[in-house]
Amino acid sequence: MNRKMFLLVTSLAILSSSLSPTWAAGKNFIYNNLEKTLALQAQASDVKNSEKKEELPLVIENMPDDRVKDKYVKIIFVPETRKVNGVQHYGKLLDKEGNEVSLSDISYNGKVIKGKEYYVLKGARWRSILYYKINNKQVLYVRKADNNESDPEIKSEHEFLGWTSAYGITNIFADDYSLPLSGYSIDMPYIIKAGFQNKPCFYDNDFLPERDSDGYEILQKKDNYTRIGFIATAEKENWKGSLSLKDSQKKFSLKEIQNSKKIYFYIRKDSGTYKFVDFKPEVIDSEGKTFWYWALSSSLPKEDFEMGSKDLDFFAEFIGEYAPMKNYLNLEEKPMPRGCYKVEFQPEDGYKFNDSHYYIKFAIRRGVGLKTIRYIELLLKDSHLKGYEGKVAWYDGYKKIDNILEQVIDSDKVFTLRRVRDFESEKFNPLVNEVQVNKGDDPTIEKLKGGITNLPNNLVKVEIKTKADTSQVGTSKAVLKLTFTDTSSKEVEVTVKIIDKIPGKIITPIPKIKAEDIIKEEIPYNGKINLLDNIKNLPDGAKVEDVSKIIDTKIPGTYTGKVKVTFKEGSSRIVEISVEVLHPLAEKYKVQKPDKTPVEKLDSLSLSEKSEIVEKVKTVNPQADTVEVSDKGETTLVYADGSKNIISPEDTIVLKKNESDNKDPEEKPGKKDDKKDPEQEPGKEENNKDHEENKEEDNHEVDKKNEENKSDSWNYFPRYYVRDHKTPTNKQDVKIDSKESHAKAKVKPRKFVIDMKSGTYTLTEDGKTLEKSLDVKPIIENNRTMLPLRALAEILDAKVIWNEATRTASFTRDGLTALIQIDDNKIVLSNGKTIDLDAKPLNVNGRIYLPLVYVGQVFGLTSGKTADGKEDDIEWKEESKAVTINIK
Repeated sequence: MNRKMFLLVTSLAILSSSLSPTWAAGKNFIYNNLEKTLALQAQASDVKNSEKKEELPLVIENMPDDRVKDKYVKIIFVPETRKVNGVQHYGKLLDKEGNEVSLSDISYNGKVIKGKEYYVLKGARWRSILYYKINNKQVLYVRKADNNESDPEIKSEHEFLGWTSAYGITNIFADDYSLPLSGYSIDMPYIIKAGFQNKPCFYDNDFLPERDSDGYEILQKKDNYTRIGFIATAEKENWKGSLSLKDSQKKFSLKEIQNSKKIYFYIRKDSGTYKFVDFKPEVIDSEGKTFWYWALSSSLPKEDFEMGSKDLDFFAEFIGEYAPMKNYLNLEEKPMPRGCYKVEFQPEDGYKFNDSHYYIKFAIRRGVGLKTIRYIELLLKDSHLKGYEGKVAWYDGYKKIDNILEQVIDSDKVFTLRRVRDFESEKFNPLVNEVQVNKGDDPTIEKLKGGITNLPNNLVKVEIKTKADTSQVGTSKAVLKLTFTDTSSKEVEVTVKIIDKIPGKIITPIPKIKAEDIIKEEIPYNGKINLLDNIKNLPDGAKVEDVSKIIDTKIPGTYTGKVKVTFKEGSSRIVEISVEVLHPLAEKYKVQKPDKTPVEKLDSLSLSEKSEIVEKVKTVNPQADTVEVSDKGETTLVYADGSKNIISPEDTIVLKKNESDNKDPEEKPGKKDDKKDPEQEPGKEENNKDHEENKEEDNHEVDKKNEENKSDSWNYFPRYYVRDHKTPTNKQDVKIDSKESHAKAKVKPRKFVIDMKSGTYTLTEDGKTLEKSLDVKPIIENNRTMLPLRALAEILDAKVIWNEATRTASFTRDGLTALIQIDDNKIVLSNGKTIDLDAKPLNVNGRIYLPLVYVGQVFGLTSGKTADGKEDDIEWKEESKAVTINIK
């Protein structure tokens, strides 16, 4: 049965195959529409195969079709920059040629960000994605970012570093980099943020801040920054004062930091070191909380201590009712705050405390009792002398104290733990009478001893601990210290009455000193005063003591010195002696300018060039003891009295000319020789003569301009017509009218706009604008613009001389000289007038700063604000913190 069935099925299969059109076509049979049928079958087969082998693009810029969305991951390049007051700012994206890439507003995590979107095929190699092209054009073309800041200083500080990942800045365009896209999709995009450099330093009151003072996100805080902590501390929490940023420090903080217990200063490790004195915050006292000193670990930091190499914590020590005194504290360096006293606990000489006491010295506020001090009972009640088993007690000096905890502090105290015994000093109760002396006489020790009517015999020493002040009629106090045979001591106060005469006695006249016997003392500038030999014809046995107040011999003028003459019989007399401090030699000798020395480089002189300058200067200034020349040619003349004069580089050196300066200029094509034609037509000779004279005048103007530009090479504000010493020039003989040479120089109109925040400025002259930077930033002090000394002089076209000896700057312009003494608040003019300053000159890190408005006022410049609508020579713009100076 099965065999028959198998044969039947086989026969039917063969019959069906023979009737098939495809089989017939293979056998060259011809049927109707056979070709059409075959074509349709081939097309369907191709579509089926193409679906199996479809190749999707590796990266595209637009959202993929819904049918393949699940095969892609969205990545977004985001150029985030600073975030200030909750507002996020963005920079620019750039391609590898530096062209800007447009940004889109993109919804992400419930907010809108700006960036550039790409859709990347899952599983594709990152390197293949980076170099993938469509129509021969690279699809993923973003390569870097720019912060797009308008402020030059902020822009330079926050340069683009690269792209961020979980590990910080990463080079995502490296050939071997693999972008970790696992777990991301179109709905959960992968964000690639631009990483920008952070500020070199900034303040914050957070231990781990997120952003620097410009609002830029901080990258790798632990690795990139050193943290400096400034921490208020005290014995009790409620005694701590507070810390605030100074006005000059607020620019380094993104937020307001006032009255904080902790302030952190972050220093980027590659930005150098910073001095403690410049960046420590301001300390704020309040009632019952007094700042004492800054401490660093177990030491006192010096003002010039350098920070930046490692994390540090500085502690601002405050005194509440009391504060323990650390062992490293030196009261000469850090004196006790006013209203506080030093209280010390010590064992008797020759003994030690039986127990170790960590604190035995305290600073205690006036009126505070000892029982207030934490743990003081353990120190005071249970203390013993090591090696002594007998009874001990606390003493104030040699006076036994029964209940030391009840002691209230109103002066410096030393409490001593002693063996209990009867001290001779405590047995003695002095009876004291008042003693009298003449005004100006110091009572001798014998006179003071005479005031103690029951002075004991068992004394080994009597000394004056505190002298009485006898300069005025009235009463004063002297203190005698009496030391007894058992080494104990007692201090006895003696009242001293000061009178003009002691009545009721025969007074031996005090020898008189004649006026002609008093010799005036003349002291050289910076010299030493000796008044001990200025009185002639003194009686035998007379002694002279200088009792003058200190006279500063660096300030010329006439002063009065005083000596006390004590005669043999004990009387004394105060004698006044006239003291004249002479003017410094630097003012006496007028500086003579030497012949200028040609040098190779203006900013780095060789030893031989310096030696040549020294010889030339000494030749014309023989009064100078020594001559010193800096690398830039500034020459200092030092005289025997230590005073100094300065010769500016423009008066000592000149740049050597290149060989090309001495060659004749090349003749321009088509230009004829200017020599006179021997066959010149009559009448033309005079015209040519006029032409030559005009040519001479033109060359004179050119040489004059070159000379101005040459001096400007020393300026902070360069001109535009400075010679490059490459263009050949003709040598011309120039004749100048002597009357014209003494005429007042015409000042070229110039405009300076100085950015006080960055220290940059623009100079506009002859229709041209140049942007430069001051070598040090200007300062705003008490709402006054302070500019560096020499920069201010160059702006005003004034000649400036700095006298280090007298600390005086002199400005000269149009025949008027202004003198400014850095320690004074006045400007003295050569016409006899004075101008009072409400902003004194400053000395900051060795640089002298002067108030712009007042110095400008001397030379006729008006001042005001741009907002007042008036046109002034000096104008302040509050919004941009910029000052504009118009020189006309």
